[in-house]
Amino acid sequence: MTNPIRPIIVEGSQVAPIELHPGIRAQRLVTQAKQGARLSLSIVEFDPGKGEPWHDHQDKDTVATVIEGNGVYWVMEPGGPKSVECGAGDAVFSPAWSCHKMTNPYGKPLKVVASQYPSATGG
Repeated sequence: MTNPIRPIIVEGSQVAPIELHPGIRAQRLVTQAKQGARLSLSIVEFDPGKGEPWHDHQDKDTVATVIEGNGVYWVMEPGGPKSVECGAGDAVFSPAWSCHKMTNPYGKPLKVVASQYPSATGG
């Protein structure tokens, strides 16, 4: 029996980055809109000194894995904001609706692989 579902290879060099915020770009490699995927995967690059505003992903669980550089991950807790430094190989899990942000206060670029489930709908 042959499985009618085939893997899809996404060549990162063929995916143009989009600007999320000044100094922060994302390559949306896998999304529901592009491949019909149930999860999404992006490579997000932060220029030195740049960071996201506080936000949540509504009903989406998110995992951010640092693949290059160092950053500071912030989460809003009942007693106020808490932060943790993270570097290459570290992963951070943000449950749905959790308020958080990633910043790069350092002098070198920060690169993160971000995955969400269920899939982000954007292209």
